[in-house]
Amino acid sequence: MKKSRQLLAIVLCMIAGLSISSCLSSSDDNQNTLQPLTQAQKEAQLREMAGIYNGFLYFTNDTTSHTDSIAVNWTITAPDSAIIIENFPTAVLANGISDQNLRKMLYEGGTRQLYGHIRPYVNEHNEDKYYTFLMTPNDYTMSFTTQQEGTDHQVKVEFAYQMTAYSPNSYYPINYYSNGEYNTGRFIGFLLVKDVKIDNSTFTTGRACYIYGRK
Repeated sequence: MKKSRQLLAIVLCMIAGLSISSCLSSSDDNQNTLQPLTQAQKEAQLREMAGIYNGFLYFTNDTTSHTDSIAVNWTITAPDSAIIIENFPTAVLANGISDQNLRKMLYEGGTRQLYGHIRPYVNEHNEDKYYTFLMTPNDYTMSFTTQQEGTDHQVKVEFAYQMTAYSPNSYYPINYYSNGEYNTGRFIGFLLVKDVKIDNSTFTTGRACYIYGRK
């Protein structure tokens, strides 16, 4: 139950569209003046975050309007700040696709590697080893080839830094950001899927999802 409450607090804090302020941290300390991170501080945070993580990718199922999850794992390396989601499921990309044949193709497309970077930035709980960062795919895109009935199809995904979308728990649009947070081995980060282009067809899906797990 404690873990469930903790995850719920994290998600509510993240989807509120506000600047992150201690979703994973338990500290109540507050500072009125924040200094930007130095390069040495950024490198130290990346060294601590570096490692192999196991967890889940959470997303809203457009059929049930409920939150679903798929097991994933990812690696963070320092000092290059790279993050690799080793098994990003293409099934997540099917949400928001109106063409039933293309939806089926993505559902059955397996997994792909997704490459990106994390960029730490300052927050008032930095002294508690609570880190916040931007998490963005390289060039905000992912491209791959998949097959359907023996025919190759080119898929290109465009991600966003900020996106306004509806949540299944709200009648009002919510601002999402491609940020994340880390504390004592726990990691959460958002990915914002703006468009999915399959061959010559482009679908503006506007889907937010996030990875959450531990080292």
